[in-house]
Amino acid sequence: MTNHLHPDDQQPEPDSVAPESVGPVSGTQNRSSENPDSQRLILFTVRAIYLGLLLTVTIVIFLGESTSRQEMITQGQLSSLIAVMAFGAMIVGLDILTPKKKLASIFSILVGLMAGLLATLAVGAVLDLIAFSWKLDDTSSAVFIQLVKI
Repeated sequence: MTNHLHPDDQQPEPDSVAPESVGPVSGTQNRSSENPDSQRLILFTVRAIYLGLLLTVTIVIFLGESTSRQEMITQGQLSSLIAVMAFGAMIVGLDILTPKKKLASIFSILVGLMAGLLATLAVGAVLDLIAFSWKLDDTSSAVFIQLVKI
């Protein structure tokens, strides 16, 4: 026997499949759309933890540099602390302004930053090698080399 369809018989279209049957487990729903308030709270918490860790690490570095407990924070440390917090606020601002985040784009940014850091390290090592082999030990040359590294 062959199975012939009559012109009056209609096959169900693939798009008309019920949403409950789509996905790895039948009947599951997208949990991120269930409660947008909890998602906002989680994002706010992660952003606050990020800024808190930036602040904490910066302060711990400053405390490690101090020789006595009585030292006040210096102007250089205060400006560094403000710069770190401004950088963190910029990162959080970019995160807020990016409505549809994809893991692939975040991963590519991370890999790009790591490649840039490695390239900077390699260029710095080459500049140090050049300065050592040409015996550029005087202060004006050292300052110039540090500026080029930055």
